Amino acid sequence: MATQEAAGNAGIPQLDVSTFANQIFWLGVSFVILYLVVSRIIVPRLDGIIDKRRRHRSTALASASEMNDQAQEIIAQSDIAFAKRKAEADEVIAAARASAREIGEREVARVNALIASDAAEAERRMAERRSAAPQEIAEIAQAAAAQILLRMLPASADAARVDAAVRARMESIPHLGTSSADRSSRERGGVG
Repeated sequence: MATQEAAGNAGIPQLDVSTFANQIFWLGVSFVILYLVVSRIIVPRLDGIIDKRRRHRSTALASASEMNDQAQEIIAQSDIAFAKRKAEADEVIAAARASAREIGEREVARVNALIASDAAEAERRMAERRSAAPQEIAEIAQAAAAQILLRMLPASADAARVDAAVRARMESIPHLGTSSADRSSRERGGVG
């Protein structure tokens, strides 16, 4: 009991000066054990984990760099292939345009030839009509004059005199005058 009373009077046991040497000893032993555990077990494990992470990170970075290089190479190859395909497409488009232009020019030339032949045919028909027009006009004028004379003066209507009068009048009009070949053919054929 005496020790309990002495302990009760002394206060907190950590502050008891008689136990300082013992406490310092065990504190030193605890620090040495803690140091040995930390330096021999924990630190090597942490170093191993850190090294493993560092190796994993450098491997991942190297792999990512290699993949990036491969991706850049694939992009460069696809750009080259795209440029090649674009050049081929441009060539095909240029060839198609040239072909379409050539076909268009041939069609225009064909249509122009048709138009020219149609225009030449129309000119030929118009020339025939122009050359036939004075004769037709003369015939119509002769028939009309003969009918008018027969109605107005039935006794004095002579076909030869009517024909001669109409011819004379037609020849006095420059663009309706009949040529000498027309006159001679009509006189031979007795047209009038």
